[in-house]
Amino acid sequence: MLEIDDPLVEELATELARRRGVSMDEAVVGALKAELERTTVAMPSEVAARVARLLAVGEPLRAALASSGQTLADIDAEMYDEDGLPR
Repeated sequence: MLEIDDPLVEELATELARRRGVSMDEAVVGALKAELERTTVAMPSEVAARVARLLAVGEPLRAALASSGQTLADIDAEMYDEDGLPR
């Protein structure tokens, strides 16, 4: 059983419950679940899979750029003037 004696915690839980139209218990559970979900870190294998998918998406562009003989600097020079504004 959780017992918190901090008046600020009670005040915040009461206000959250009022805004959500739920009991204080429901407000606290919802807030804790939301924070846990927000702070969940992706597992290394999930991160690696995301990176692989992103690299796969960019591969056709990389291949086209490599076969064109142009560098990113060349493309930037075509697209932007000396002040960095689009041509």
